[in-house]
Amino acid sequence: MNLVPGGPFVAEKSISKAAQEALAAKYGLDKPLFEQYITYITDFIKGDMGVSLRQRGRTVSDIIFSKFPVSAKLAGIAVLVSLLVGIPLGCLSAYNRGKFADNFIIVLATCGI
Repeated sequence: MNLVPGGPFVAEKSISKAAQEALAAKYGLDKPLFEQYITYITDFIKGDMGVSLRQRGRTVSDIIFSKFPVSAKLAGIAVLVSLLVGIPLGCLSAYNRGKFADNFIIVLATCGI
């Protein structure tokens, strides 16, 4: 954000320069980059990810944690499927080392299928 020209509030419905400066001060964007980074890291470690700009009145942490059960279920299913498919294919590949089945399984694994 600091390397490109402009800023986060430039295209925001053509607001005044004073309003842009007030928003920058509110979100700490008027401070040096190193200080912004330290503030971000310490807040992140404490679990404070700020207030959502899209969903007014909700914190980012609340939004993430409300969706966590669905994400955890999806990740669990993905791990289970990868174990149930990957281990037998790995054993088959080891048993048929250097043969067509081994090469085919290696190509599938490399492609991420």
